[in-house]
Amino acid sequence: MSPRSREHPLHEVWDLIDARRFGEALAALDKILAAEPDDAAAIDLKGICFLRQEQNAMAEASFRTALEHLPASAPIYVHLGEALARQQREDEALEAYECAVRYDDTYAPGFYCRGRLRMLHLRDAEASLQDLARAVELDPDASESWFTLGLCRLGRQEVEAADADFKRALALDPALEPRVRAVLRDYSIAATDLPEA
Repeated sequence: MSPRSREHPLHEVWDLIDARRFGEALAALDKILAAEPDDAAAIDLKGICFLRQEQNAMAEASFRTALEHLPASAPIYVHLGEALARQQREDEALEAYECAVRYDDTYAPGFYCRGRLRMLHLRDAEASLQDLARAVELDPDASESWFTLGLCRLGRQEVEAADADFKRALALDPALEPRVRAVLRDYSIAATDLPEA
């Protein structure tokens, strides 16, 4: 979700989160925050820890607190948007993603998350396409962004462009192959079920 801070001791907390040792990660963050209660990076990381445990309301609270200390942080707004989207609060999530891209129009995850939300929940294909294209322009090595751009284009019947996006995603991350195959299989089935014009 966000670039990892390798400043001590937050890098150790990231390692605990990656190892799914959430209790230890939260204890370490509480210790950091006892010494520095205004540390927005530590508060944000606490929210990420909650998000990884699917404690979305607690994650939301942490991200909102982090934003009180660092109000123009695109990454924190993206994290807040994810917590809101997981609670089916898509309109509020969109507002958070809007803030992310407003505060940093070079932060690819802001465009990716807004585009994904617009595509999957708001059914706004044109705006989604613009956001996802901007995301891959800003970060051409983000395989998930290429995959999602391919989904968007496939939904718009832009099959050749979608195929190129899926190929790019697979070149970056071959582990996406089962997902790409499933999408293409479902698209083929849906295409055969369409009535002829």
